[in-house]
Amino acid sequence: TSAADRLCLTELDVQFMLLHMYQVTFATEESAWTRKRNADFLALQLKVQQ
Repeated sequence: TSAADRLCLTELDVQFMLLHMYQVTFATEESAWTRKRNADFLALQLKVQQ
């Protein structure tokens, strides 16, 4: 595979781990600040994908 392919895979892996981390935090932490942080993070992810 090319360096670009490996870089892409690495970025996807990092995004997946970040998303999983935020989902776990969202599921276990009930504070409004955490919910807002998760909403902001997910909104940013959607913006990046468009």
